[in-house]
Amino acid sequence: MEDNETPEEAAMREVYEETGMKIKLLGERFPREDDLIRPLGIQCNRKENGIKIFDIIYVGVPVNGDAELVISDESKGIGWFSRKELDNMDVFPDVKIKMNHILKNYFNTN
Repeated sequence: MEDNETPEEAAMREVYEETGMKIKLLGERFPREDDLIRPLGIQCNRKENGIKIFDIIYVGVPVNGDAELVISDESKGIGWFSRKELDNMDVFPDVKIKMNHILKNYFNTN
């Protein structure tokens, strides 16, 4: 996150910078309209040097779906994949767990 940036703004900016896609975040904004969208989760990653990095995980959908994906040093291997294709990809197991949760709870698919 940059100075004076909310987690939501950082998520949308990072997605745009790394993919060229503008997104809308999905989720509950509770309880006041000015409150932030509740993230799907917050993940703590510990580095070997003891530093902790926190990932705030949101669900988002593209608002410019016709835009071409931008490939950069930070976004190698990006693309659109079906859930079935994900089964055969070499990704961390938690990616598949999160995708199952997102598809079931946000898009009513199994």
